[in-house]
Amino acid sequence: MGGLPSWLAEDKNFCGAVVWGIDYDPGDSAHMLSPARFAQTEQPLRCRVYTKMYNSLRRTFHKARTDDPEPNDPVPQISRHVAADQSSILSSYTIRRHSELAQYALGPSLNSPPPVSLLSGRSRSQDRRNEPLGLHVVYEPPQPRTVDIIFVHGLGGTSRLSWSWNRDLAFFWPQEWLPLEPGFEDARIMTFGYNAHFMSQTKDTFNISDFAKDLLLQLKFGNDSSVNSLNLGQVPIIFVVHSMGGLVVKKAYILGSQDHQFSHILDTVCSIVFLATPHRGSNLAEILNKFLSVSFQSTKQYVSDLQKNSARIMDINDQFKLHANKMQLVSFFETQATTVGLKKIIVVERDSALLDYPNEISSALNADHHSVCKYKSREDANYVTVRNVIKSLVDKFKVKAVPKRRRSIDQGSYRSFTSVVEIMGRLGVAQRPSDTLGSLLEQLVPGSCDWILSDSVFTSFMNDDSSQPTVLHITGRPGSGKSVLASFLIQHLEEQELPVQFWFFRHDDQLKRSNRQCLLSLAFQVVSSFPEYSHRLLSLARDINSIARSDIRSLWQNLFLNLLNKLSGYDPLYWVIDALDESESAQAFLGLFSLLKNVQFPLRIIFLTRSQTITKHYDRLRTALPPGRTSQISMSTPDESLQLYITERLEFTPWPKDLKESISASLLKKSQGSFLWLSLVMRELVSCDTVEQLEEVLEETPWELLDIYARLENGITRDLRPSDTPLLNAIMSWVTCSDRPLTEDELTEALKPQFSILNLKHTASRLCGDFVVIDKKSVVSMVHYTAKEYLLRSATTVMGVNSGAANTFIFKKCLAILVDPRFRMRLKSQGCTGLLRYCCLSWFQHMVRSDEEGHHNDYLRSLTTFFQSTACLAWIEAVATTGQLQVLSQTAKALSTYLDHTRRLNSEDSPLAQPIMEIEYLSTWSTELVRVVGKFGTHILQYPSCIYSLVPIFCPPASTISQMFAATGPDAPRITGVSNTGWDDSLAKFTLGQGQKPKSIFCLHSSFGVVTSTKCVNLYSASTFQETARFPHNELLVATALNQEGDMLVTCGVKTIKVWDLASARTLHVFSNPKGMRAMAISFSRDSSEIVVICVDSKLRRQLLTEPEDWLQVEWQAQNEPSLGRGGGTPVCAAFSPDGSQVVVSHRTSPMTVWDTETGNRVGRSEGRAGRKFNINDNVDYPVKLVWNPATDHVIGIFLTGSIFKWYPLDSQHEEMENSPLATEIACSPDGRLIVTGQRDGSLKIFSFDGFSLLYNLTGMNRASDLAISPDGRRIYDIRQSFCNVWEPNALTRMAEQDDRSSDAASSHFDVASVTASLASEATANVLEPVATVCSATSTTAFAFGNDGGVVKYVPSGNRGVTEIHGSIMGVTSIGIRDNGQALAIATMDRKITLRLIGSTGEVEPEPLFEAKSENTVLQILFDDPGQHLLVRCQDTVGLWSISSKSLLASVPTADETFHWTLHPSNEGEVIAVNATRLVCHQVLDLAVTRQWSIDTTEVETSTSEFPWDIKVHAPSDSAASTQAGRFVEKVLPSPNRTCLLIQTSASSDSAQEHRDTQIMLLDLAFLASTAKAEAPGLEGPPLLARALPASISATVEIPLGFVVDATETRRGSRDAFTSGVPLPGAGSLSLAFIDRDFWVRTWRLDDQDGTGCQKHFFLPRDWVNMECLKLAHVTPDGRFLCPKNGEVAVVHNGLRGLGEIEDSR
Repeated sequence: MGGLPSWLAEDKNFCGAVVWGIDYDPGDSAHMLSPARFAQTEQPLRCRVYTKMYNSLRRTFHKARTDDPEPNDPVPQISRHVAADQSSILSSYTIRRHSELAQYALGPSLNSPPPVSLLSGRSRSQDRRNEPLGLHVVYEPPQPRTVDIIFVHGLGGTSRLSWSWNRDLAFFWPQEWLPLEPGFEDARIMTFGYNAHFMSQTKDTFNISDFAKDLLLQLKFGNDSSVNSLNLGQVPIIFVVHSMGGLVVKKAYILGSQDHQFSHILDTVCSIVFLATPHRGSNLAEILNKFLSVSFQSTKQYVSDLQKNSARIMDINDQFKLHANKMQLVSFFETQATTVGLKKIIVVERDSALLDYPNEISSALNADHHSVCKYKSREDANYVTVRNVIKSLVDKFKVKAVPKRRRSIDQGSYRSFTSVVEIMGRLGVAQRPSDTLGSLLEQLVPGSCDWILSDSVFTSFMNDDSSQPTVLHITGRPGSGKSVLASFLIQHLEEQELPVQFWFFRHDDQLKRSNRQCLLSLAFQVVSSFPEYSHRLLSLARDINSIARSDIRSLWQNLFLNLLNKLSGYDPLYWVIDALDESESAQAFLGLFSLLKNVQFPLRIIFLTRSQTITKHYDRLRTALPPGRTSQISMSTPDESLQLYITERLEFTPWPKDLKESISASLLKKSQGSFLWLSLVMRELVSCDTVEQLEEVLEETPWELLDIYARLENGITRDLRPSDTPLLNAIMSWVTCSDRPLTEDELTEALKPQFSILNLKHTASRLCGDFVVIDKKSVVSMVHYTAKEYLLRSATTVMGVNSGAANTFIFKKCLAILVDPRFRMRLKSQGCTGLLRYCCLSWFQHMVRSDEEGHHNDYLRSLTTFFQSTACLAWIEAVATTGQLQVLSQTAKALSTYLDHTRRLNSEDSPLAQPIMEIEYLSTWSTELVRVVGKFGTHILQYPSCIYSLVPIFCPPASTISQMFAATGPDAPRITGVSNTGWDDSLAKFTLGQGQKPKSIFCLHSSFGVVTSTKCVNLYSASTFQETARFPHNELLVATALNQEGDMLVTCGVKTIKVWDLASARTLHVFSNPKGMRAMAISFSRDSSEIVVICVDSKLRRQLLTEPEDWLQVEWQAQNEPSLGRGGGTPVCAAFSPDGSQVVVSHRTSPMTVWDTETGNRVGRSEGRAGRKFNINDNVDYPVKLVWNPATDHVIGIFLTGSIFKWYPLDSQHEEMENSPLATEIACSPDGRLIVTGQRDGSLKIFSFDGFSLLYNLTGMNRASDLAISPDGRRIYDIRQSFCNVWEPNALTRMAEQDDRSSDAASSHFDVASVTASLASEATANVLEPVATVCSATSTTAFAFGNDGGVVKYVPSGNRGVTEIHGSIMGVTSIGIRDNGQALAIATMDRKITLRLIGSTGEVEPEPLFEAKSENTVLQILFDDPGQHLLVRCQDTVGLWSISSKSLLASVPTADETFHWTLHPSNEGEVIAVNATRLVCHQVLDLAVTRQWSIDTTEVETSTSEFPWDIKVHAPSDSAASTQAGRFVEKVLPSPNRTCLLIQTSASSDSAQEHRDTQIMLLDLAFLASTAKAEAPGLEGPPLLARALPASISATVEIPLGFVVDATETRRGSRDAFTSGVPLPGAGSLSLAFIDRDFWVRTWRLDDQDGTGCQKHFFLPRDWVNMECLKLAHVTPDGRFLCPKNGEVAVVHNGLRGLGEIEDSR
């Protein structure tokens, strides 16, 4: 060892270093370190190069010595390395740790040779010389190959070592690993080597072009190891290239494409995978050339070519761009720096490694420039990525095998063929338009066009074995992928080894528009398939001038007609001609096809055009050719094909999976079958870097489409007549501005009567061209939504559409149809279908979008006329039949917007000229439509025709609907007894259905959810209040929450937690609760990736949704601090912030605290309330309800004492409401401006958040158990007992509308407090004391009712005023009215009984006749038949009072308080007591028992019955008697003539029980009229058989109301007879009235044996449905329905007679 190594070994500065001096081959890259380099001087330290090297090496060595050495690498080692910069060559040794070298250095002998892996430069040179150059096969598949894969190395690399880790051929992955991978069994793998050794001293002038030519030569003439031709070009070729190798391949492709000797091979290149290729050069190239210069090496031209943005590289890029769309490009770039000298740099920057072409897929590899192409193992992530990409490309392209030639060519034919080729070449005719075909095949996704292969028309065309020509015409809308389909058909025919010729017409290329060029090219291609044809064509082709002068008809005759007829015995010849309508004359070209009628040759022509362009010319062709010789396919790209294309293009994009899925869904929806739009957008999408860019690309219209639309527009308008303009405008108005595409019949009707279209398809084709398409289902639509945007924004001719004018046109047409007198008749006969359906569902949309400038008052009057006529009711009925009742709410909002706009337009007009009355009238409808949906939505949907009869009746008397449409007259149904004449703030009130009770409620944007007692969550529509989904948890639910996006719901039961998808009601995840813990509150995390719960042990736990594991407990960072107080284990309540990032917790004995749910850090702690510090010994008051303000992050809550407060955790700001009501429930609006509270007295109050100002008050009787506010802040939802209530206070509506109107004015913020005073006073709604009892006279129309406040109101016959009687401060328990209505008895909670007389005119005597006091609470008061005695039933006694003597005549104890008392049907001296098992007759004067019977309920138990009745006496069933023994009598209803008794019983007296077992039985009491008085008092008679209702009736009855005279037979005369005391008809003419389980009032005739004649009469509005009130409801014998409602009794007159039966119109 001498020279530099020996000097270093002797230098004390390098003490401890192992220095190896190895002789290097002169050609090695480290040759400059040879001692010979420094032999020129005797003082080496004075050598400039040596000095720099020495100093740098010394600094590096000492730095390495100061570092802590690794355990297995204790000694720093020196190896040779070269670094260069732009100014000078800086040579140095680099300290590196290498375990193999270190182990050797610590070995027994330092003089032993180094390991093989650290061989000298000479060994490396020998390795390089052993590397094969040219194409070298490293793997040959045992079966025929389907693809060729060629690896090309880069600068300084070799054909094998470049691909081998650590230059070890055992890691040569193209040979050792790739053939073993699945999918590569049929792939032949090769490498290409070339001399890119830049450190070689050999002088050469090679450049990238030279290497490229070498590659081309090898592709054409390369041989394998057996000197057999490689035959490249027969299967697809995939290049995998590293660094400069990519430039070599690109240049080879450019050169070969221009030379017909190589073009056929390059046509099979389907993909290039670039590994860190410097497409724009590298700064390292300049450094490298400087290094070569100063190190006495010759610079290399190819290194100069690699300089940043060199002219040669830019030229390659410019030329390659023209070919890039023919193949799939994949580019990988390095992300780790490569060590170069003392520096680490990125050799090929990302910008240089990417081409940024539309069809390029790019991705990063976690590697430097060297390791980007060589890998440590098959598990290396970089290897897996590259392998997967290559496999995908192999799978995609291996099917594109070049078909075999069908016929061999003899020598003579070959000479003719070459002559024809030469002549055609002189004419400028290409043999095959392969460039267009190649680019289209690149867009083809496998499987996307397979649909046509199963098309019956195409199958018949392909199976035609006749010897005559046939023509297949394939049509499709613009951009639907016709050209791609054409390329698929060409490829398919070639794969079937069928002779195919093709041509692609292109409008923007004069040569490709030429019909002449098409014919010449087809003839040229025929020569290739039929060599014999070249003999016949040669003579014609030699006369070039003749060909040049011939017109296309002569060419057609000479090239084909004359020659094809002379060819016989050949298989069919297939032509595929794309975009014939883009030729210079489609009409002329199709005329040529018509001349084929006499040709006897199996020519099969497939041509593709747009749908509407050549319809007329094709019809002529069909007529010209013999029948069966033409066929047509209307192409519509299936969604499956488009999805395949999208998936394939997004496969290699480096985006998250969920983003890809979202983009894929959006692309498929927006494409609307347009492949062109999809391909153009995909080209831009793949180059996006941000979400904002993605959204921008999806929204913009590609400029290429705008050019196409402009060309279509100009082509159409060129042929239009002036008279076509009105019809064109009408069609385009409907097609562009309709809410949904109309059908052909609908549009034809819409154009009448102005235009009576004969054939819309023909008319639309002529006037609208390809802008308008009519599909197979006769749906008329725009070709694509971008075409609509073009016509609305960019069109410059008569085809342009003005949106405002078009919507005005449609609005007027819709309104004309709706006010047509034939509207309802058409609705009844045809249903809401066709154009009528469209007008009903969409007219309001066009109203809002219309351009009313100058005509707004006219349109306003038309709207007023519509809403003043029954046409608006017919419209509501029609909408209901469609099931889309939300249209009414949408119309209301649109009407309000329209009127606001109209007011602004009229603001400058004189008040006298303004249509004020019309605006005010229509404004009422904008309110009433919402109210109608809220109150009657369910009923209208089920019975649409009720809008004419029932809805106007139940609307408030002052409402517009009632005043305009409620029936009038003596027999018309009407409602009395309700003091409120206008709409109140109750929008809806409903129950959840049988057996369900609401527990809690929450809101979404278009729906709301209710947690029920049946262990599930029901979702309801916010517009129709119909149930839309159900989420059964099947456990008692303790907490629920929504995520911020509103698309997921979490329900927490006592054992499990379930996460649901709201849209599909599908369970996404199920978790077990934290072991042994019950959750108090639950939430989603901020990004919805986790759920967070706080449990009764005060612990916070988190659970990942995607990777379920044990619950992660979040530790409180201040949990053990003393201020938490004693006994503060279980929280009183807890609430998560809306995003789940914080939780507030309240304990009885510790301060309220807010915690961060991710870190467990304390965010804030409430030190006290109302200015005083928290006392840990104070257990009196603490928060019991907590919610968050979503806008301000305040905590709002209620203390135990009912006081309301707000608290800001970050600064401990605490504010308590002064004079706070006693609140029990609280909610905050989503915008944070309002607080809603429910009070202990049942009232609702709305306060402003800022100042706690009262905005609204609603007095109620039942306490709310939960509250929620809708997202728009307009509605309040609450739960009271078994009802859900929806309130829409006018105060909230006006605030929301004011926000809407002021949202555009950014200068001011709406101040809630500013409207407090005006809103609070007028928005207060009072609820009266609830009715406790109702009683009506039997022979007059008088009735009375009492409430819980001790007030009784008496309504005399004829409804002549109401008399109010204040009997007591205690609630009324019972009322009795004498049969003639002349006396009124009242019992109150204080056991006081008062009797008042009533005058003949209905006035109540001011002083009571007598007053008495009972021993117990009075349950029933009954006047005897003469009205002289008063029977009073208490809990344990029954007393008889004499009215005349005012004394108690008799009092007997009752062992069973369930007995109800009623009058005897025929004996005035007796009364009847009945319970579930017995019927007892008592003597009136002393209440002695005269006779009794047991009741046999056997038939009731089995629910069977026969009618008419037949009294049977037999032994009672023991089982039935025992079953009935524990039943409670809820109601006893006698028929008007008392011969029939209805008894309703239940198994429990607990009215709150969810599933009460109720039974209804009927007793016939007619036998009592003929039964003699018993000789022995109390004699037991034979058992009475109770009859059950028919099964169909029994299953329907919810509440029995009473008996009425048959509603179908009674007329006014019979009602008068009834009130005059005329004897009633027998039982056969009686009907039972009842409320069914859908809360409809129905009647059933007692003589209807099977119950099929049951009639529906009217429904009960939602705000009437209160079960406690409905239990008191009943009907009078004359058919009046009395129902308590809001402290009053509503009376429906003529409801059972004037309405008859309502039909289900669904």
